[in-house]
Amino acid sequence: MKPVISYLLMSFFLLTSYSCHKEEDIILNSDGAIVKQPALWSTSLSKDKLLSYNMGVSIIYDNQVLTMGAEAGLKGGISISGVGNDYLLMKDLTDGRDLWKWDDQWSTAESGDIPFVYQYNQYLTYTNGSRIYGIDLSTGQTLWKKQDMEQYDLRPLGLGTSYFVTADIKDDNPYWEYAIFEGDMRTGKQELVVYPKYQSLYKAKPGPVFKYCHLAMPFLQNQDTLLSIVYQEVFEPAPPYPYTDRVQNYLALYNKTQKAWVYDRIVFTEPGVSEVLDGVPILSDGLIYHSINRTITCHEVLTGKLVWKRTFGGNFLFSGFIKVGNKILANNEGTYLYALNAQTGGDLWQVKSPGTCTRMQELNGVVYYVGGGDGLLYAVDSDTGTVYWKIVSPDKKSDSRAFFYNMCSVAPGINGGKGKVIVSSGLNAFCYEAVR
Repeated sequence: MKPVISYLLMSFFLLTSYSCHKEEDIILNSDGAIVKQPALWSTSLSKDKLLSYNMGVSIIYDNQVLTMGAEAGLKGGISISGVGNDYLLMKDLTDGRDLWKWDDQWSTAESGDIPFVYQYNQYLTYTNGSRIYGIDLSTGQTLWKKQDMEQYDLRPLGLGTSYFVTADIKDDNPYWEYAIFEGDMRTGKQELVVYPKYQSLYKAKPGPVFKYCHLAMPFLQNQDTLLSIVYQEVFEPAPPYPYTDRVQNYLALYNKTQKAWVYDRIVFTEPGVSEVLDGVPILSDGLIYHSINRTITCHEVLTGKLVWKRTFGGNFLFSGFIKVGNKILANNEGTYLYALNAQTGGDLWQVKSPGTCTRMQELNGVVYYVGGGDGLLYAVDSDTGTVYWKIVSPDKKSDSRAFFYNMCSVAPGINGGKGKVIVSSGLNAFCYEAVR
């Protein structure tokens, strides 16, 4: 019996020591937020001490997380910190090991963050300028790629294996003129869906003004596919510089199945300069939410009726907003994170934030993001605004540039366990155990 007792005592001692060691590694600030916590794993993103660009969206597939890596000079592209090549890099969520990399871009200088994608199961589609790609996340292989438009909007949206994009279709026109296209994620086969009902009332001299369609959010209503569309026209042109025109945005709803407009040209904003729709809208419970400059709006999607709108001290261009339960969480670049009632727009709580941040991700009632102003990893309770984390990048000790930036991905736990939060310093990817 003595050997067994000794073994059990030794096992207990080792487990206790390990637990104490983990607690010693956790450091809190004066407000009770964790600023240091051991990572479950960290693995390299850079082969040559270059800082990689990053994924601006959370891409999780089959216990894997999509990141971006960098290495010197393979194709002459430009990394965020020097001459190099940036590529998509899939990592195993269990231990962070590399599974595949993808660097099949059209252009050797096509480096940069990828702020928006559309993912459906193993299929991923994203755009970059005049280029569009289809990638198989299970293998890292290119399914298709095209250079077929003058310019794509950055934000592909989708429904099942169909993706929807807006793109400039006038190659010979120096001003944008966008239409809506549908494509198959598996093959890249793409066709024109509809051209917004621009009225072309205003003309710039010597040529036409631009006509821009921001995006088309697809959804099913009964058996029909509908597209909620936001587009804009010039209200007062200021030639010869189209970017100084005063523009007006309109909200429309198109029934793709019936090939008919449900409603059109509902005034979305008053005329102004640079009235650009931010991010991707959220469609939930018959309501659609948008952010444009300093304003968040909520409309009935089937009627276009305005339910509420709120204007803030800063905009939402980089940070955006998300819906968690009955709340809209919006990180305003005037340095506050707001929680709003999703039905009324009323305030629920607000907490100081670092201004800009990555796109927020929610997991089990906790919102995660990386601060653009301070490079810290935040975890905030969506019900109360309690700040659990302000974690500092471990790589800042060796490289002052290697703070967390541009990436925050979350993965749900397995078999009731806690989830995972994955961030990047540009040199390494770090995986942390989620709050819940």
